[in-house]
This record gives sequence, C-alpha cells and structure tokens, in this order.
Amino acid sequence: LQESEKSYLIPKGFVSAFKFYGKPVNVKVQQDTHEFYNALCDQIEQLIPKPRKEKKEGAVDDQSHKFLKSTMGGTLFNETRSLEPEYPYLVERDEAFYTIGLDIKNKKTLQEALDFYIKPDVLEGENKYQCEQYDRKVSA
Repeated sequence: LQESEKSYLIPKGFVSAFKFYGKPVNVKVQQDTHEFYNALCDQIEQLIPKPRKEKKEGAVDDQSHKFLKSTMGGTLFNETRSLEPEYPYLVERDEAFYTIGLDIKNKKTLQEALDFYIKPDVLEGENKYQCEQYDRKVSA
C-alpha cells in the first residue's frame, strides 16, 4: 500500500487462492502468525520452478533447491541429553524454520533475546524426560 494510491486492499483473490494446510482460510478465525507465515512460505516454495541438474551418467537429478529456505530461513539443531551419567542418552534433530519466536519482554536488546532463546531447558523433577531407551524418566 505504501507505493499504491489506494488506502486499503481487499485480499479476496489471495484468500480464495491460499490454502492453509490444504483447507480454505477461514477469515473469521484468528490464525497463529508463525503457522500462517510458514504455510505461506511452503506454498510459495512449491510454486518456484525447481532446477534440474544433469548427473555424469546422464540421469537427471530433480532434487529441489529450496530457495526460500536457503535465503530467508535456517535450521535449528535440537539436542536432548541425559544429565544422569548412569543413563547416557543423546539424541539430536534438526528442524527447518522460516521464523523463530523470541521472547522480548524485559529484554533490552535483540542479542539478549537471542541469548535467552538458545538457553538450554533443563527437564528435571516432575518434568523429567521420558527416555524410551531406558524406559524411565531421566533428567535431561
């Protein structure tokens, strides 16, 4: 709207074309902004033509190049590690993202919010981690 002569926009075409996880958007229901943005980016990603590379043997490699994920997103690496030496356990997983939710309340800088975001969560007491490997709850 900044570059437009209009003072408002009716997104009727967008709303009818956009599918939120395969279903039409219900404009009367408030959506989570992170979920909405992720769904939007996923759909845009699917519409971007995928480059095709020739392999040495002449076979075509149709691995999709994730343009939005590589330019606007990233990967979070999560680790769950036992804090109990008698029950050694470590599992790592990665998760693609377009956005991260930062807690900015009572934070003076973006760096402070980012530092808080990567601060480990300790699961102990009644909140221990259910470790299937040992079939018991462990501090993690």
